[in-house]
Amino acid sequence: MASGTDTRMALVAAGTGNDLAFSTGVPAHDLKAAVEVAYGDEERRIDVGEVDGVHFVNCAGFGFDAEVLRRAHDVKWLRGHAVYLYTAARMLFSYHAIDAHIFCEGEPTTSHRTTSDGSAPHLAVVIANGPRFGGGFLIAPGAAVDDGIFDVVQIDDAAPLRRAFLFAQLMGGKHVSAPEVTLRRAPSVTLEFRTPPLFDADGELHQASSSRLVVRCIPRALRLAVGARPRNAD
Repeated sequence: MASGTDTRMALVAAGTGNDLAFSTGVPAHDLKAAVEVAYGDEERRIDVGEVDGVHFVNCAGFGFDAEVLRRAHDVKWLRGHAVYLYTAARMLFSYHAIDAHIFCEGEPTTSHRTTSDGSAPHLAVVIANGPRFGGGFLIAPGAAVDDGIFDVVQIDDAAPLRRAFLFAQLMGGKHVSAPEVTLRRAPSVTLEFRTPPLFDADGELHQASSSRLVVRCIPRALRLAVGARPRNAD
């Protein structure tokens, strides 16, 4: 992506979540089928996100999501979705919310509650290209990886028991109707924090270089192999 070339990507899904594979119908647990897709000639152009010089294809997360990822690195006795689930459940009662201004392109900020300086205390802010993250959480049920826009999910902070309720609702995408949740769609998002935050991009943790970040969608920037129709032997 950084080179500007017209890149083709094939998935061999071996991560803890395999959420992009879920979103695009690519086999996640069948290596032989994944290889057949990689060598097939069916492609789908999908959007790519970029923040602070980091490209992502599924989502970027700030707040709770990034902190869960940081702490999950210490969990060695679980694998897959269970790692995220276990770590997140442990943090529900101890996590401190982040304060952030969030501006979607063409819209004013619409946070429900604000601190004394006008920023809002958020449990999490997820910039979603695909509908699912964490290997099983339907964070943005209506998101599509090829529509040229992000689904921006803001979850306001809440009391610990209410956090647990929202966490449970995430599994089926039912959290979007909760009063703490704001869902907007935009091709770019500007976030302003008190200090440079940690953020999660496709399951990888990064330290931001600035307290002001712009997350932009690059429409149809990547060719993803999605079909198993074999290519010509040559």
